Amino acid sequence: MADKLNRSTSPVTVLLPEKGVAALDAPGQPFHDPAADTALFETLSDRLNQTEQRNLFRIPHHINDPEFAAAIVEHSSL
Repeated sequence: MADKLNRSTSPVTVLLPEKGVAALDAPGQPFHDPAADTALFETLSDRLNQTEQRNLFRIPHHINDPEFAAAIVEHSSL
């Protein structure tokens, strides 16, 4: 994923929902695996070459949390 993003010539903003990326990986759900999420996010953070045009933000919420939606709105206006 990072390799593909690094090849982008367009502006890219990646927001990572640190508490989970799908309804099925929320706490109490069958795919809840914080260690797997951490591994994904750490690898992506390490391998993504951030520039003025390519940014990564780690958001401390689940993808379905209203706070994550608010972060998307906030970052879309930057």
